[in-house]
Amino acid sequence: MNELSDEQWDNIKDAVPGQKAHPGRMAQHKRLFVEAVAWIGRQGGRWRALPSHFGKWRSVHKRLFNTLKHFRRMPHVTTKPMRLT
Repeated sequence: MNELSDEQWDNIKDAVPGQKAHPGRMAQHKRLFVEAVAWIGRQGGRWRALPSHFGKWRSVHKRLFNTLKHFRRMPHVTTKPMRLT
């Protein structure tokens, strides 16, 4: 089950950084990562309840915080409103 529509993904895919440790392999999993974070948001932050098809919850958690650091370093981020549900 996709958490994001194709249109939503197209709007954000270029802004989602890959992982430095696995630039090629993980780049293809960027959408799954975003969908996992969206799932966590809808579940109220219950990381340990993350379904296994999203990967290990600790890995997703760590990647989210690394991604947040990436965005904090950007001088200006322009986003248009997007509804995930």
